[in-house]
Amino acid sequence: MSYIRISNDSFFDKDYYKTFAKQQKYKFFNVGDNLSTLVPMYQDLLREVLGEKVEEAFQDYALSLEKTLQIQEVFEQKIEETLPNREKTTPYQRKLDWKGKEYELNVSIPSPNNRRIWDYYTIIQICKECIAESKPMYLSIE
Repeated sequence: MSYIRISNDSFFDKDYYKTFAKQQKYKFFNVGDNLSTLVPMYQDLLREVLGEKVEEAFQDYALSLEKTLQIQEVFEQKIEETLPNREKTTPYQRKLDWKGKEYELNVSIPSPNNRRIWDYYTIIQICKECIAESKPMYLSIE
């Protein structure tokens, strides 16, 4: 697999520069092997919900609300596991409000756990939006 993309709308039937790049209503998370070694890790996390489907290549696979909720739960658990191991470095770049507590995160390369926490949070936010609006979340794997 070379990349995994999770989005709140179909991605490949749109002009990226007119939609996802310019309008806040379009959100996505993307991890690719050209910049990261984490594609297999995300693939394994998604496997918990989608089984061997994660071995296939596809674009804009619409996930059911049930699957979206399950993915949200997987990434919430990952935040719970990773938060105690976050790097407490300064300067912080982002504030994460998680379950009523505020965490300061430096999401730069020297802070890999903080970056992962922020990525998990981004995925959870996409899940929550799709669930709240009763719309599919889209997954692409190539």
